[in-house]
Amino acid sequence: MKIYMTDAQAEHAFRMMWLRLAKSGGDIGEKEKDPMILTLSRYSRSCEKSIRDTLALCCFACGEAADRSGKDFPKACRECPINWGGQGYFSLPCLRLGTLYNAWGAAKTAYDRRLYAAAIAKLPWKKRGKR
Repeated sequence: MKIYMTDAQAEHAFRMMWLRLAKSGGDIGEKEKDPMILTLSRYSRSCEKSIRDTLALCCFACGEAADRSGKDFPKACRECPINWGGQGYFSLPCLRLGTLYNAWGAAKTAYDRRLYAAAIAKLPWKKRGKR
């Protein structure tokens, strides 16, 4: 049996992870310790490829993009369910200049990381089949 996530489960896990980070002010190290990430990593051999991509990047949106596209990174990023905005061309949309993810990663204080994480948790999620 393979472990997989539906679109709704991936969205829920994405939001819960960012809400936990909004509460803690944690950085990338804490993101990697997200309870769902840790749980899935215990069963990684039984996971679908999209879940393994989620684990590799510690991002449920990345795993959903891989599931939607059936492609490896960075080509899968075209199907990212989050519209990160930002400027410039970079194959990973979350890392473009001006995105909330970039701002969260560069934040120097837990307070700033809390603010950015809370905003990320509220970003709209594009449902499967919608652009």
